[in-house]
Amino acid sequence: MDEKILRIVDVNFNRAKEGLRVIEEVCRFVLEDPTLTNRVRSLKREIITTLSIFDTSFLRRESEKDLGKNFLPTPYPDFQKLVRANFSRIEESLRVLEEVLRLKNPKVSSNLMQIRFQCYSLEKDVLTALLTWEKLKLMEIYMIIDEETAKKDAIQVAREAMKGGVKFLQLRDKKSSLSEFIEKGKKIREITYQSNAIFIINDRIDVALCVDADGVHLGKKDFPIKDARKILSGKIIGASAHSLEEAQEMEKQGADYISLGPIFDTPFKPELKPLGLEILKEAKKILKVPLVAIGGINFNNLVDVLKTGVDGVAMIRNLQEKGEIRENCKKAIELLKKFKKLQGASST
Repeated sequence: MDEKILRIVDVNFNRAKEGLRVIEEVCRFVLEDPTLTNRVRSLKREIITTLSIFDTSFLRRESEKDLGKNFLPTPYPDFQKLVRANFSRIEESLRVLEEVLRLKNPKVSSNLMQIRFQCYSLEKDVLTALLTWEKLKLMEIYMIIDEETAKKDAIQVAREAMKGGVKFLQLRDKKSSLSEFIEKGKKIREITYQSNAIFIINDRIDVALCVDADGVHLGKKDFPIKDARKILSGKIIGASAHSLEEAQEMEKQGADYISLGPIFDTPFKPELKPLGLEILKEAKKILKVPLVAIGGINFNNLVDVLKTGVDGVAMIRNLQEKGEIRENCKKAIELLKKFKKLQGASST
């Protein structure tokens, strides 16, 4: 085959593999997602197998003369941009290979076209997973709105919570009619948009869809997670669990995070025995998805809960009691910041 064509094949083959390796490491070490990691590896093997008939020996490389070595690297502000850039590298390389090899080997070119479309599908799934991962990082202080505790309507609670710095909010409403629930949800959605906060709807998938919430939180007896995933494509699906066994089952069903509790006594779940702090430590060792502690958590025990290593702490009463929502949210976030600062100092 023409020497120049082989050089183009070599360069773009390597560029595609390099890009896939970056994506693989993000899936493996950032998302910690074995399914996506294996899909990346499978795609890389398919490219290698497809191009194995060509002699793209390193002896053909002329790195010293390659103009590409003088290109300035582009800085990436976050993993989203990093992943998008590397998928672009992969897809562009595949397109070059596809077009150039059409001159000499139409069958291989056709195979590369199919691989390129597989790459588009993989890109969508990886970016969706990464977006969920980035959203879930905001749930360190996870506020669940309860109008009776706050003595205020849900919309006002949400507005004050945003001013208090909370970035992860759930609307739970067992008493309003469906139309009232949706109306509240739409208004809170606007408030959370303005604050770049995450908005979750409790139980109701239909409401979550109507208000374009970031996701839904489901209990064991609610809508099945696997079926919810088909309806809420790309949305966060959280799940409640009251034991390690339930937590593992919810994770197996596909929950993006697990809310485990009650950890302490709580009037919201008087029928359930408190699980205590030790179960959180055990759950962190077992679960691969983020873990949220819930149930009876207040300013006096918040730090003890954080010490277990949980990813988030759900609070209801302490953030809304006496109607001092903004001040309570600020207090919780300040305790979190002090804890993280001390953790950082002790690890150095």
